[in-house]
Amino acid sequence: MGIIVHKERCEPFVCDRDGVPRRRLDQIGSERRNGYAWYSDNPRSLFAEYERWATKNDPQNRVPASLTTKGANENGTIEMYRRPSKNLADFDAKSPTILGRYHHDSQFFLLNCKLSSKILDTNISYAYTDKVLDPCPWGLRVYYYNCSREGGHSGWLANNLNPSEEAPAFHAVTARWTFNEQWDPEAKIRELWNVLGY
Repeated sequence: MGIIVHKERCEPFVCDRDGVPRRRLDQIGSERRNGYAWYSDNPRSLFAEYERWATKNDPQNRVPASLTTKGANENGTIEMYRRPSKNLADFDAKSPTILGRYHHDSQFFLLNCKLSSKILDTNISYAYTDKVLDPCPWGLRVYYYNCSREGGHSGWLANNLNPSEEAPAFHAVTARWTFNEQWDPEAKIRELWNVLGY
């Protein structure tokens, strides 16, 4: 549960020392991201208290409440500012296919991805059989964190960020990190926080 909740959007937010509300931890600096408990399950103690109170004072309108209960927005009781959407990191296909391939030296970081069973149980790989067109001196550089495949996988999808040259922590892989801190494509989005409707 979020410590601070946006009163109009009914969703948790985080912020840096500049005080600008942001939706995700990867949008704030490491000091604030790692030095503050933005999310907590401490309110879970209120569920038992609510059960006692509702049973005694309002048994007809008592509703199930726990950390696993779907929220009012999820079950359609109320219409909040934004509904949960399908994860943008889901991979599916109409017919069996490989996850990907590369033609030149490349590096991939895939985090929090879910693959359907239509994605074949094989890693992203070099597109050619002979490496004549591009010798790819860096070799295979495909890194995963918290990814899964429907039906399981043969080991290639296991967490492996540490062997990469950068060895980033999973929460440090951001758009800005991707561009070596030279460009922050999300900066404009943060500037336009109150204008953009997700």
